[in-house]
Amino acid sequence: MRVTAENKENIKNCIKSIPKSIYDYYNGNPYELMIYVKLQNDNWDLDDVDYFKGMRGLEKTIGNIIEQYGNKLSHIDFKWSDEENEYCQFTIYKA
Repeated sequence: MRVTAENKENIKNCIKSIPKSIYDYYNGNPYELMIYVKLQNDNWDLDDVDYFKGMRGLEKTIGNIIEQYGNKLSHIDFKWSDEENEYCQFTIYKA
């Protein structure tokens, strides 16, 4: 399993807590996956973002990211907004 059951439950709860108005504000994408790559000296940097549809698409999207980035991948964070212009995030996968 690439994403722990605990993180899946946390993600599900975060998604459920997002009001409809926030979905409208963010054009239907109030949550995303932040993809970080390894740099020299154990540092990392944000490389890209990706989206998934519901919990069923999460594992598939994570698998595609891992395959695409290979050993360059540092970690993946789940980021969501439950208020306009405000967000929270936490790491859901670490390479």
